[in-house]
Amino acid sequence: MVRLREFEPYYFSDSLEKSISPPFDSISKSLESELKSFPFNITHLTLPDKDSNGTALIGKWIDLGVLKKREEAVMILISQRSLINGMIRERFGVISLVDIYPEDGLLQPHEKTFPGKVSDRVEVLKDTNAQLEPIFLVVNNKQFDQKLNFLSSKLKPWLEFTDTDSVKYKIFNIPVDESHAISEILKTDVAIVADGHHRLAATMQMAKSSTKNDKVFWSSIMAYTTNIDSDSLLIDGIHRALKCRIDNEKLNNLRSVCSSVKADSEVPKDENILILSHDGNMILDQEKIKKRGISAISDIHLIQNIVLKEILGLSDEELDDMIYYTHDIKECKRLVDSGESSIVFVIPPWDKEKLFNLIVKIGFLPQKSTYFFPKVCSGIVMNINR
Repeated sequence: MVRLREFEPYYFSDSLEKSISPPFDSISKSLESELKSFPFNITHLTLPDKDSNGTALIGKWIDLGVLKKREEAVMILISQRSLINGMIRERFGVISLVDIYPEDGLLQPHEKTFPGKVSDRVEVLKDTNAQLEPIFLVVNNKQFDQKLNFLSSKLKPWLEFTDTDSVKYKIFNIPVDESHAISEILKTDVAIVADGHHRLAATMQMAKSSTKNDKVFWSSIMAYTTNIDSDSLLIDGIHRALKCRIDNEKLNNLRSVCSSVKADSEVPKDENILILSHDGNMILDQEKIKKRGISAISDIHLIQNIVLKEILGLSDEELDDMIYYTHDIKECKRLVDSGESSIVFVIPPWDKEKLFNLIVKIGFLPQKSTYFFPKVCSGIVMNINR
C-alpha cells in the first residue's frame, strides 16, 4: 500500500501570498527576482543564493514567528479551484508523509533523472535540513477522490488564498480518524510520481547516507497525492529548446523527415510534433518517418532517442547541458525569436489513458516528459528536521 502518514508541519503565519511560489523548477528568472523581493518568500530556500545558509534562515524565521509549527500531527487537505478550458474545475488532494525507504515498489517514478539536478537538490536538502516542497503523486482511486470531496464539505478551512496562477486554494486539517480512513482507502494502491523525481532521488540519497534520527526523517518524503481521473488534472508535454547550433548536414537530415508549415504556427496540430526555427517552422512527418524505417513507442521517445540522439547526434551529457526544457509555448517562440535557441521541439499534450498504459508497460520515460498541472504551490507547509 501507499503509506500516507500524518506529520507536524511548519507553516507561514502571515501574508501567505508573499511567501508561496510555484515549484522551484517552473520559476523563470524574472519571477524568481520578483518573489525574492519579499523577505520571507520560500524561494530564498528552494532557489538559494550562492552564500546562503538555509538552516540558519529557517531558524531565524522561526525565532521571528514567521514560521510556526503545528503541534499535532495532521494530514493537510487541499482544494484547488481553477479555470480549465473555460470552466471552473475543483481538484482535491492530500499533503502527508509517504514512506520511501527502504524501497518497496509502491511509489513508481515514471521519468529518468539528470544526475546533476539530483546533486543540486541534495545540496538544498543538506543546506536547509528540511523538505520544502511536496512531490506530486497520482493514484487511480475514485473512492479516495470522493472521500476528499466529502471532507471538504464537512470541515472548515483554516486558510484560503490565491496563487500566482490565479488558482484558488482552501486548506483543511484532516482529523486523525479521517486520516486513518484515507490510508485504508489507499491500502492496495501504487502511486505514480507525477512531479518531483529529482527531489525524490535526492531524498533517497539522504536516507541512504544518514544515521539514527536523521535516517528516520529522510526515510519519508512530504508528498501531495491526488486522483488521476480528476477532470482538473491535465498533462502537457514538455518542450525541448536547443541552446546549441546545428550544422547544415544534421539540419538537412532532420528536414528530410519533416514537412513545412505556416510560419505563424505556434502550437502542435493533430498531435503532431511542431518544430520552431529561424529557417521556418516544420512538423515531423509521420509518413516520411515510417518510410525511413523509424519507429518509437511515443512522441517523447521519438524526439529524445531518435531525433536528438541519432539524427542530431547529441550525447546524454549534451542533452543535460544543451537542452532548455519549458512547458510554456510563448517562451518557446521567444527563445527562437531572440536567437537563444536554434530549434524548439513542441510536444503535444498527453492522453491520460495512453500515458499511464505506457508507464505500466515500460516504466521509465525520458527525463522531462510530462508537465502535470495545475501544480501545487510551494510554501503551504514544510517538513523541517529539528
